[in-house]
Order: sequence, then structure tokens, then C-alpha cells
Amino acid sequence: MMKAKKLPSLFVALGLASAMPLGFADDIDIYTGGEEYTGAAANVLIVLDNSTNWAAANQGWPNGKQGEAELQAMSEVVGTLGDNINLGLLMASNADGGYVRYAIREMNNTNRPWYQSMLDTMRTTFGNDGNNDDKINTASLNYDNMMNSAYRYFNGLNRRLDDPSPHTDMRDFDGNANNVAFAHALGSYSLAGASTDPYLRPAQVADGCAKNFVIFIGNGYPNHGSAVSEISTAATEAGVTLAADGSDLANVSGGDNNRSADEWARFMYKYGVATTITDPANSPAKLRNKIVTYSIDVCKDQCDPNQATLLRSVAKQGHGKYFKSTSQAEIKSALQQIFAEIQSVNSVFASATLPVSVNTQGTYENQVYIGVFRPDGQARPRWYGNLKEYRFARYCDANSNDLVDNVGAAGDERIDREAGNTDAVPTCTGDTLKLFLADRNNKPAIDQYLNSGFIDLSAISFWTTSSNYWGFSPSLSGSASDSPDGPSVERGGAAQRLRTTWGTSSADSRTLYTCLTNCQASDATVAQKTLSGNVFDTSNTELTAALAAPSGAVSVTLARSGNTVTATSGSAHGMSAGDSVIIAGAQPTSSPYNGTQTILTATTNTFTYTVSESPATSVTGATVAAVAAKVNNPTITLSTTTAGATATVSVTGVPVGTTSATVEGASQSFLNGTFNGTTTAGGVFQYTVTLPSNPAATTTGVTAKCG
Repeated sequence: MMKAKKLPSLFVALGLASAMPLGFADDIDIYTGGEEYTGAAANVLIVLDNSTNWAAANQGWPNGKQGEAELQAMSEVVGTLGDNINLGLLMASNADGGYVRYAIREMNNTNRPWYQSMLDTMRTTFGNDGNNDDKINTASLNYDNMMNSAYRYFNGLNRRLDDPSPHTDMRDFDGNANNVAFAHALGSYSLAGASTDPYLRPAQVADGCAKNFVIFIGNGYPNHGSAVSEISTAATEAGVTLAADGSDLANVSGGDNNRSADEWARFMYKYGVATTITDPANSPAKLRNKIVTYSIDVCKDQCDPNQATLLRSVAKQGHGKYFKSTSQAEIKSALQQIFAEIQSVNSVFASATLPVSVNTQGTYENQVYIGVFRPDGQARPRWYGNLKEYRFARYCDANSNDLVDNVGAAGDERIDREAGNTDAVPTCTGDTLKLFLADRNNKPAIDQYLNSGFIDLSAISFWTTSSNYWGFSPSLSGSASDSPDGPSVERGGAAQRLRTTWGTSSADSRTLYTCLTNCQASDATVAQKTLSGNVFDTSNTELTAALAAPSGAVSVTLARSGNTVTATSGSAHGMSAGDSVIIAGAQPTSSPYNGTQTILTATTNTFTYTVSESPATSVTGATVAAVAAKVNNPTITLSTTTAGATATVSVTGVPVGTTSATVEGASQSFLNGTFNGTTTAGGVFQYTVTLPSNPAATTTGVTAKCG
């Protein structure tokens, strides 16, 4: 990720320039020294429709109800967030409004688990009757007032219809023992007391560089709406002067004229949150940060077109994106993409790529070639770079907003469509025919709505294909594929083609050479200096295991008797009983000899440890460290014990939703390590391993290092 100095540090440097002799430096200097900065954390408020719509039986969800799927997906995604996200939750109340269930807080190691715990508890009590769960009557559902409440919370205004009765009061206020935040003394509450006004807005939303977002999750078309004059009332309280021509209160063109949630989204994007910075053009008024709104339309068998129209309009007016989700996986995917985009925009000062600039583009006919680079944070001269191809495509800008509207939906303005799209092509009149930069699927390559100047997160450049190469460094959305490559410098493009053509492990695809002792000697012969005599492979006798060993490693030979292995070194190894050592180099590499071992006994030149000659069907005494929990002494079973076979390993007591776990302390070393897998509804984490053969009686060429 590109790093830059904090702006205040840069201003100090400029201030001193007049007092110092003139000097010259490389352009790379702007990326070095000082404190690194990645921008203010993004502030996100999830607005959740918890009406009885989310428990409707006629939606036909395969397991449970759609509300349960939403809570599970939210919990899983929240578990992946870091402290660059501040997250809160607002839910519908029984008074045609909304209440803050969890104030916007940093997703650090303290706050994040309690946010997940809150969601998991709601899912646990989901099927309860009456007032013992979190559902409200659909008759009380009002999206307009929920957006009103969100705006008021962001701006620290008085509450609007947040009465939780007849349910238990779960609002996030100081002193509410029913709320998870107060119960665990998290602080930063949304209210000072049960009946206290105004909202205590999160301080970070008013930072000069703060990015503020709403994610609206809807489950059914709201029964009620509110007068658009509510916007005028809130604007007056916030010190906002609306446009004199009435455009801020006018019905959104193409939206839902019976509800004003989309007008609220437009208002919140335009006027947002007052910062602490004075507007130089309108002092003493303050500059305002926009609030961007995304929407997720959740349904399956009974999707309402009115709901889709409303939530599409909410996202469009809020300059976010609309997602339709018909399964738990799609809900999770939508949330992952939203958070990935939010974090990408938030890192605008420290992005993994550079904004699209005419200076980096070359064109040939309708092809556009863009060179992308990521400056090195350590000021080293080698930067990550790539070359990517996009193309010009045409569209009819019917409403003259310079946006390619309704991509892939009714009213698609693109003339050039993706393959297989047979929808009617629009007819352009006058000056409405325009060009846009398109990806390989003829979708807009540059993000249209967040005005970041970056390639869209979902864009796929030409030459880019799917892969699983990036498992060691997943994208913001968790993908291991090159596609979509979006704004990432390293993924896809020419770099992927070079990597797949020349970076394979095939013996004849690329030859590496080295120059060690013999070829460096002053009296080296011609033969010792030739390339063929210095190939980087096992035929080169100068390449030894000792060269690859870390500093301080000791070479040993191993001998096994039963389950006990004796390691013998040529000199004092300096290790003691109880030390943890790393054994590497025993052949084959899957040998049970290798890995982290604990020394049982030790002398000056020897030490012992144990291995298992064949796997058992049951193992105890291991520790499993999952993503958000640690399970001591689980039961571990294998589906087979045949040497060399692939076995399914089952670990009990792991939290549902775990997809990666680290197993430590198992007596059979092949069970230990970090594994990707799945967790059953009963809390059994499962992954696969290849069972080892019995280790040989002796082996050589091994290294051991204290761990």
C-alpha cells in the first residue's frame, strides 16, 4: 500500500524551505521519511430493517429465515474488519423510527468481538415469540424515519421516534445494562441517558478527511412514509441552508414518489456531516463531509419490485451501489464488496495504485493502455508495476449526468454491451452520445459514484483471467483470484501473463543461475565461471542445506528407534530439554521428522524428540486457535488411517462460521498448522490432510534451529 507523509509534516517542511539552502532531490523523496499515514478510519452505520418481513415464511429460505442469514453474514464479515473501520448499527423501532443499537466504534480487538456477540445473540433469539426477540411489526416500518434517525445520529441532533417499547430497551446509552456496549463498559455511547437529547455523535465523523457511509439492508417494502418536510426540519436543526429553488426537497426522478428514503439519501450525500474545519468560502460555516449510502435488497421467492425501485434509488442518490441478495452467500458477498470499496476509498492517500491519469495512458484506436505503479514505502527504487488494457465504449447519457446508468438492468445506457446481452440498445439524440472507459465486459472501468479517480473494484482489465494465485495475499474482498483486478497493481494484466508464462515451476520454462564459492574465486577456471556450471538446481553441489538454513542453525543427523528420534550434531548445539526446535530438510519434505518439535532430553551433541509412526483415529491434548476464539482440548478424529491417503480431520467445539483455524500441540505433527476449512452447524471444523508414511530409520542433511 502506498504510504505518504502526514500533511502537517509536509507543511512544516515547506515552512522551513525559505530558511534553508536550495537543494535538489529525486521525486521519490515525497514517499519517504516522517510518519506514515493511510487516512482517517471510515465511519459506517448499518441501518437494518428488522421488521417481521425478515422472518417471512413465504420467502422460502432453505435454512431458517432471511433475517438469520443476514445476522450470520454480518457477523462473519465483521469478524474480518480491522481498526481502519468504525462501525455501528441502527435498527427499526416500534414508533415508525429507528434507534442506535450499537454506536459507531473502532473495530479493534475489544469492540469487534462484542459487535459479533450482539449479532450472534440476536440470531439465537430470532425464533422467540412476542417481545422476546428483535422483530418489530411491519406496520411500524418506516424507512424515511430510519434515514432521518441515521442523519440525526451522525450530526448529533435530537432523537426522532426511537421508542423501543414494548420490546426490552436495547438502545446504546450510558447506563443501559441491557445493551452489550454498556454491559462491557465500551464507552462512546450514542446517548448520555435513556431520555437524554441530543445524540452524542461519534467524534471521528467530523474529522476533516473522514469518510462516512450508510449500508441500508432492506427486507420488505415499508408500509409507511413521512413527509419530505422532515428533511427541512432536520436541516434547520443542523444549520443547513437548503437550495432556494426547492430542488433539495423535490421528488427524485425515477425514484419512489411515495417514500422519501431516496430523498434522504440525496440530502445526506449533499450536506452530510459538519466538520471541525471552517469553510474558507463561507466562514464561519464548516466544511461538510458527505454520507455515501449503499443498499442491499434481501429477498428470495417474494421479491417486491417497489422495494427494488426504492432501494436502487436510495443507492443511486447516495452515490453508493445497490445489491440484490437472494442467499446468505450473496448477502456476505455484498457486504464484503461494500467494505472493500469503503476501505479502498478511505486509503486514497495510501492506495495500492495511483488514480487514473492521462499521463499514464497510451491509446491505439479504441484501446487504452494504462501503466500502474505502487511506490515503495521504504524509498527503494524498484516499484511494483503493471500494464493493463481497457477500451473506449459508447453510451447514451439520456439525463446528462455523465454517468453510465443502469448497467445490466432495465434502462441500460450502454450501446456496447457485454457478450450475450440482447436487451434493446438505446437510441442517442443530440449530444447524448458519449464515451466511457470500459473493462473487458464493457462495464465502466473507473468508479463512477465515489469520485475517487480509481479503477472500479469490480473492473476486469483485458488480458486478466481467473486464478487462485493470491491465496497468500487475499484482496480486500477476500478473493485469491487475479480477476477482478480492479485497482490492484499486481493483479491481472500484463503481470499475470508474464507470471503464468515464465513464472511456472516447469523445469524447461525458466532457468536460474547462481555464483557461489567456486565461480567467485580469483583462480576460478573457465568451466567454473560458465552458466552451465552454476545452475540453481540439485545438480549444483555447492547448493547445500546449510546454505538455506537460517543464521544459528545446526546440522544434525537423525536416527529413530520406535517413536523416539535422536538428533546428533557435529558440535555443541546449545539446546536444552523443553526447548522448541524447527526441523527442516529431512526427505521427503512431508516426513514426520520435519516441523516444530519439543526436545525431551539433551546432551552436548544430541537431543531427542518423538514422532508418531502411524496416525491414530483419535487425538487429545491439542489446542485450536480459531479466528475469534481459542478452543482447549478439542477432540480430533480422522476419516481414515491409511498411510498416504487424504483424510478429513474433524475438530470439535469450534465456533460456527470459522473458515480458518490453527492447530497446535497435537502429538502427531502432520495435524498441526494453519488450515482452511468449513464448520458444521454443530461446531465441527473440518479440513483435509495427506497422511504420512512411516518415517525412515535414519536420515541426513537435516537442520535444527531453536524456535
